Amino acid sequence: MGVASNATTNTKLYQFVYEWLGTPYRLGGDSKRGIDCSKFSLAVYENVFNTTIGYNSRNQYSNVTPIRKNDLQPGDLVFFKIRSRSITHVGVYLGDDKFAHASSSKGVMVSNLNEAYWKRYYYNGGRPKVDESERIMTADANPTNKSNLH
Repeated sequence: MGVASNATTNTKLYQFVYEWLGTPYRLGGDSKRGIDCSKFSLAVYENVFNTTIGYNSRNQYSNVTPIRKNDLQPGDLVFFKIRSRSITHVGVYLGDDKFAHASSSKGVMVSNLNEAYWKRYYYNGGRPKVDESERIMTADANPTNKSNLH
């Protein structure tokens, strides 16, 4: 699935993340006035990949194919179990061990999976499951769904 990490997709992903950096954290928030981690990853997927992935981190995890840390590609999701038996946090992998997420203390930011804190609580990576007829994840609107075209 090397197509997912093409230059167009990456540019759109990085641009989207850049525009949201510094947005404050707000539990249940879904706007630039405040956003939580799962709504941020949902916004990335709706705006960059034109796909919906679920409304909370556990629900999002149930909609992905697990990916080993070494196989992560830009756009994959990264899941964490922070002081819990269940998934409590999600971010979007950017490449080079970096991921974008809405941190409860600093808002939307980029962190490194190799930082001690994130390493400690890392659970798994995941790539959203795709319909067999839609084998390629793309940053462009899905031509078979005219309602998504802008």
